[in-house]
Amino acid sequence: MFDNEKNKINVEKLKSNESLKSFIDENLTQSQTEKLKEVLSDENKTKELLNSDLAKQLFKKLTGGDGNG
Repeated sequence: MFDNEKNKINVEKLKSNESLKSFIDENLTQSQTEKLKEVLSDENKTKELLNSDLAKQLFKKLTGGDGNG
């Protein structure tokens, strides 16, 4: 399980990140972009997404870690 305090994501910083915006604009359809913005604008939906098994698997692959500290 993720330690919520250690792995807390600053959603406002994430939304203002220009490289992330560029990636989204270049790789997602308008419909996908709107859905992502909807999820990121809702703290509960964002937490649900980040705590999903798929997100945990992706985190593990990207970092070589297990998300447990």
